[in-house]
Amino acid sequence: MLLLGGCGGSLKEARAPAGGEGAGTESVSMVAAPRSTAYTGDGLDAALAAVSGACAEELRADFEEGRARHPECDAEGFAVARRIAPPAEAVFGVGRLWQITSYGLWMETEEAYACERWPLKRGADLALSAASAQRSGCELRPRTRPLNLVVGLDDGSKIVVEGALAAAPGGRQVWFGDLLAAVGLASEGVDLRSIRRLGLGEGAWLVELDVRALFRGLTDRAVDWSMRGWATPHLFGALTSEHPFDYGAAMLGLERLMVRQERDFTAVISGELSAERFVLRHAWSPYLIAVRRHVGVWGDGGATTAWRGEKARPDGLAP
Repeated sequence: MLLLGGCGGSLKEARAPAGGEGAGTESVSMVAAPRSTAYTGDGLDAALAAVSGACAEELRADFEEGRARHPECDAEGFAVARRIAPPAEAVFGVGRLWQITSYGLWMETEEAYACERWPLKRGADLALSAASAQRSGCELRPRTRPLNLVVGLDDGSKIVVEGALAAAPGGRQVWFGDLLAAVGLASEGVDLRSIRRLGLGEGAWLVELDVRALFRGLTDRAVDWSMRGWATPHLFGALTSEHPFDYGAAMLGLERLMVRQERDFTAVISGELSAERFVLRHAWSPYLIAVRRHVGVWGDGGATTAWRGEKARPDGLAP
């Protein structure tokens, strides 16, 4: 689902910049947008001049991507990062992501500032972790300002929804459906089907999601639900005709759905399940009429009358 893999990091109390308690706190870009960890300056060639062998090219790729992928070159990379240290006002987004599913994620956010060396994400981390930021001599503080939503469309264009997502210094859950709704509200006329990527944070520093893979995950889950009898197989087939959900799978799902409905109807008759719960579980069922009769309610065109206390026959076919 994601363009990248897992991540680490933890929250800690924000500290004042060097130079005295609270010195320059406002000047350390309380409103500065976090930078990408990818290095785009002109000093990389000079910084790499002292690096020989394979590490030179590997570190060039690492710094251009903003991700340390070659631990065997850590010593050389440490020296390069010091030579291209970011300016004092630079801020980097720090995040921790876990419980990432096909429908949402849980996140924590911080900011790194006053870094002694250029920070890089490590390995497959989704975002710059607190541990990597501290390794680069950065100070940390909670990210309390809202995050931007960066939307990539089919035609290569981007939409930036400013402050679409509240920050999460203490951790919060984010539903992808809410993000798509924010795009629709902020950009009238945008076809949500044209969205290819969803990024969180300025420049997508927190995470970037492959939306089509996300929906593939959702439809695959819907297939599983259908085959287990927890959905309406034919409805799924009609709504997602492009999915390879074959006739045999649909029949198996329908069979299991009817088994569940029969079991739940038996539970209503025995008093183990309420009629209201049955209706919530099964919006459509051939047992609905029998359930209504069993609980003493019958309706025609929406009108309901007491069924005079008679009970349905065990087979659910009360007159």
